[in-house]
Amino acid sequence: MPPSGAVNRRASLYTVKYLDAKSSFTAQFFQRPEIYQGQRAEAEYLAKRLQEYLRVGCIESDFRQELTPKDSVASLFRGGSFAKPKVRLCCCRYGRILLILGNGCLKKSRSSQEDPEYHGMLLEMQVVDKLLLERLQSKEIIMLDNGELIGNLIFTFV
Repeated sequence: MPPSGAVNRRASLYTVKYLDAKSSFTAQFFQRPEIYQGQRAEAEYLAKRLQEYLRVGCIESDFRQELTPKDSVASLFRGGSFAKPKVRLCCCRYGRILLILGNGCLKKSRSSQEDPEYHGMLLEMQVVDKLLLERLQSKEIIMLDNGELIGNLIFTFV
């Protein structure tokens, strides 16, 4: 039993998937040949990092805030021992306890706004962030202290 006052540091991870799709955005990311084959070591490092978040929570320095400071859209880009990470994965990060994973691609430019493919992925995650926050405010979804989401997690994109 943990000592009194101990804080649960684990994160809950979710991913986005269209109802008619065979796999989630994140699975699609890891299955892309340029990621899985071309940058395998870096992709494996990111996968291990995600596993670590389940144990210790999200580590802020692994993420870069994207788009606006008002949303939770970020890039998971930390490359470990990789001097210049070439892979980035978009997500919505809510502190240390909740991470909603999106899609990603190879880094092709200095900023995400200069890469139309990745910028589009970030805009998609911005919609997810907006819809989730609306449901949290209306109490259709409740976030537990460990980041677990309870409620209607099926969203309609307009």
